[in-house]
Amino acid sequence: MRILIAASSILLAACYGPSGSSDTTRVDSAVVSAPAVHDSSPRADTGNVPAGGDLQLRTDKSSYRAGEPLTLTLVNPTGNSYAYNPCTRLLEREVGGAWVERRENRICTMIAHILSPRTSRSEKTELSSGLEPGRYRVVLLLTVEGSGTPARSARVSAPITVTP
Repeated sequence: MRILIAASSILLAACYGPSGSSDTTRVDSAVVSAPAVHDSSPRADTGNVPAGGDLQLRTDKSSYRAGEPLTLTLVNPTGNSYAYNPCTRLLEREVGGAWVERRENRICTMIAHILSPRTSRSEKTELSSGLEPGRYRVVLLLTVEGSGTPARSARVSAPITVTP
């Protein structure tokens, strides 16, 4: 029993760090090869959104440099709450008119952020430093809160351009 308690304490310390923060996604790249580092700190809902329409995923700009931070904003005009993790977002690159997933080496804390009904919420992430120039889009998986089903409701941003 003491071993289990000690192991639990070590895991909690690793997940929450000395300050009690749950943001463990920042990693020293000299220790772990992770080109994209994320700030997955929860952001407060940014305000009321009129009812009606579909979920939207927006980026703060239409063009970025590889390795540059970007802000994703989810807009939820529905009556449902959604669970999601901004760190586990996917990136797709347009190749020959088709969207192809671009694999990234990323480390994410497996936590669920909640997007309340008729609100919007902004989250910070960062593009990988080794991205080739081109057109990309961000894909974020969401689950209706309380449904218990795996994430299957994907939201896709408008295409963004990555420049050298």
